[in-house]
Amino acid sequence: MTRTLTLLLALAVGEGLSFGAPAQSAAPIDLTGIYHGRWIDKGRNLSQNDLRMQITQHGDLVRGAALDNTLWVQGSLRGDRVILQWEHASGNYGDGFWNVIDGGRQLVGTWDSKGSRRYYGTWELERL
Repeated sequence: MTRTLTLLLALAVGEGLSFGAPAQSAAPIDLTGIYHGRWIDKGRNLSQNDLRMQITQHGDLVRGAALDNTLWVQGSLRGDRVILQWEHASGNYGDGFWNVIDGGRQLVGTWDSKGSRRYYGTWELERL
């Protein structure tokens, strides 16, 4: 009996037959667009700053620039997360990430600074 079942399964697989529903692949993420939101400094300043950013994506490479030209980011899309480096016009710079939510409709994450001043906080962006 076991031999017969094994033979039948081997024939079915060999013939390209499948069992169950076909596998669904996730749609590729495209982050290109204009986003609006805020970045929140949870360090010394405890400030909240409005942010409008143009983001472009080419493959896994993600770049962004604030529309007022005060903040730039560059990173790599890895699954549903962008690992990034940022630089501010003030000279501050650092690392961070965005979690990609709802196929890129929202980007939410954290950041920290590496310059002479230590800051850290969160990002909350939504595609317009």
